[in-house]
Amino acid sequence: MVKDSVYLETSLVSYITARPSRDIIAAAHQTITLDWWDNHRQHFELFISQVVVDEAKLGNPEAAAKRLKILESIAHLEISEEVVNFGQTLINYGIIPQQSQEDALHVAVSCINGMNYLFTWNCKHIANAKKRGEMALCGIWRFLSDYLYARRIIVRRVNMWNDPILEELYKHRQEMAAKFNYDFRALCNYYRERQKLEKHELVSLPPKLLKDLPPIAQGG
Repeated sequence: MVKDSVYLETSLVSYITARPSRDIIAAAHQTITLDWWDNHRQHFELFISQVVVDEAKLGNPEAAAKRLKILESIAHLEISEEVVNFGQTLINYGIIPQQSQEDALHVAVSCINGMNYLFTWNCKHIANAKKRGEMALCGIWRFLSDYLYARRIIVRRVNMWNDPILEELYKHRQEMAAKFNYDFRALCNYYRERQKLEKHELVSLPPKLLKDLPPIAQGG
């Protein structure tokens, strides 16, 4: 039986390795993420990219080492020219904001490589319910939020709540965009050089056509 593919955005591994939170929402996120990782990931074919690896290196060295350990056996999707072009389109059309270019890169890597799922807690620019239709047209038809709804675990108002784990990622992505003067291609060229230096085996998969995608699941 062929497994569905899932791209693991950095927020997943950040939640897995974070210290247990006293915040009720963050604690719920951690519990759900750990449950999926421990009990469900074996049902999927897992993929990441160089962006995920580099972001996983941020912050506390001990926590970063744990994140990298989790990622070390997961296949790397290539940041190809097609990925760069598609990510630029996401920004040009305002689907992903200019100051969050790494979000566009995560989405583009997932789309161009035909991922069935994108596992993320980024509800600002990736798993944003208001942008589901736009993301469906990109080729990503299901996010982590659908997994939550399917299990009757609903975390509401995440867009109005500041999570320190996510805020660290958001800040880094804004800094990276500014570092390259909001030039998305320059940012992508940096990561393409990084993936050459890291020398991981890179995987390129064909995108899925819209006609081959199931309907978007509706969350409550």
